[in-house]
Amino acid sequence: MSLKVGESGKLIGYNTNFDLSSNTSLALTLIDPGGVESVIEASRISAPGVNGTFEESGTDTIYTANEYMQFTTIASDFTTSGTWKLSGTYTNTVTDPDQIYHGAAVSFTVIEQ
Repeated sequence: MSLKVGESGKLIGYNTNFDLSSNTSLALTLIDPGGVESVIEASRISAPGVNGTFEESGTDTIYTANEYMQFTTIASDFTTSGTWKLSGTYTNTVTDPDQIYHGAAVSFTVIEQ
């Protein structure tokens, strides 16, 4: 994915390869180059029921419907350049016990404008 410091309006995808359609909540966590974590507000995250296409290492990759989370960037999401990480959490509280799955962190680079 190609991101610059302060960019807004870019759609970011996080592939889970797991059916998210039964979620009661989804969370995405950004980790900046200094190791500081910030959580994307739940209202900005969706798990679309249609396939999505996202750039990975310069190549378009199709994510399967209901198996990825996405959010649209705002200017304050990426405030510094360097290597960032993104991880996701799926929660389903309808089951007993609750299902809570933490996805692996993926790394990407944010560059200066």
